[in-house]
Amino acid sequence: MQFAIPRGNTMCNGPRPKGSYRMHKLLLLIAFLIGVTISSAANACTIPPRNLTTHHRTLVADTDAIVLARVIGSVGPLAKFARLEVLRGDTSQFFILPNGHYLAGNPQAAEDFDAHTNLAFWDKHETRNWNDPDCRMRPRFVQGRAYLLFLNNPHWRAYEEIVSPDDLWLQAVRRLIDEPGLKSGLSMTLEEWLARSHGVFVGTIDNCSGPTLRVDEILIGRFADTWRYSLRDDDDYWPQSGCEVGKQYLVQSYQETPSSLPYYSASIYPVEDGEVDFTPAVVESEIGFSGGLVKTIAALRAALR
Repeated sequence: MQFAIPRGNTMCNGPRPKGSYRMHKLLLLIAFLIGVTISSAANACTIPPRNLTTHHRTLVADTDAIVLARVIGSVGPLAKFARLEVLRGDTSQFFILPNGHYLAGNPQAAEDFDAHTNLAFWDKHETRNWNDPDCRMRPRFVQGRAYLLFLNNPHWRAYEEIVSPDDLWLQAVRRLIDEPGLKSGLSMTLEEWLARSHGVFVGTIDNCSGPTLRVDEILIGRFADTWRYSLRDDDDYWPQSGCEVGKQYLVQSYQETPSSLPYYSASIYPVEDGEVDFTPAVVESEIGFSGGLVKTIAALRAALR
């Protein structure tokens, strides 16, 4: 049974500076330390259990019941759901999740990563709901909104909000249910992936305080003459060898829109002899990439302009 989602606020939830995975681990560590300060009973969870962060193909394969449902009220502090569509397995017409916390209303924009077209969502380290400091999942659900739920399988991606019937996450899950042998529910070439960005440019570091890049060539979008990578003067945010004045990078910027979520905003890749190695993008993404991983700037220029 298909469903219809009322069209509401589908504004993309926008960016935070991405840096590298080191930045994300730092933020998780800070969240953990805050949790310990508030409650001495909190347990260490600087590295989430593997079952919470497995690739989405594994999440789909290991879940017996996958259902699209809307929040219609609450039972005590827990959200009460009405089933809209069963993608796999079965569930009652009305149900609750033992860990699903109810929110009566939320004035902020929809938390759906702009129908999951924002590339930030497909990063392995991004989610609408992270685990708590005790390593348990306690997702929040807003009255009247629809969610794709993986029942009895706690996971970072098990509670995503769905606003549009054309949502990419919903499509990816359907695809993996129909074709379980696929490596990913979403596949594309590197050129197609870059084309979905807010912007792409080639720049050279002219100042390691920031650090700041001089924009040399814009391949997609619009940028000022300079672009600041980080709000901290910390070389550890840079990949590989760190910040080096005169070194050239390709910068990929995600969609820029207001946000209630801490999304990443950009990724950077060193340019060596006119070539860019996108292997780190493949390592940190849940998208299935096809084609070669090393691209020349000349080839990217021809493909993206």
